[in-house]
Amino acid sequence: MKKLMMVIGYNLFLIMFLYLSLKALIFSAMSDSFINAQFIITIILIIIVLWTLGLLLRKSSIVKDSKVLFTGSSAVSFLIVLAIFWNF
Repeated sequence: MKKLMMVIGYNLFLIMFLYLSLKALIFSAMSDSFINAQFIITIILIIIVLWTLGLLLRKSSIVKDSKVLFTGSSAVSFLIVLAIFWNF
């Protein structure tokens, strides 16, 4: 039960984070000057947050038992965010 709750929380966080960060990238890319400070800061924050999340999950003992489940959850969350942006 604990693994399932952790996977659901991870999936929801990843969907929310990917959606908000990609939306911020789109808004910063649509400004008058393309390579601006907001664009660079957004990319740096995306890299830092996802790197930190990966390191935290790598250290967790729950993830070591179910790597396939977390990998599949990452793929599903990416596909959900892709489907959300596809409709807009």
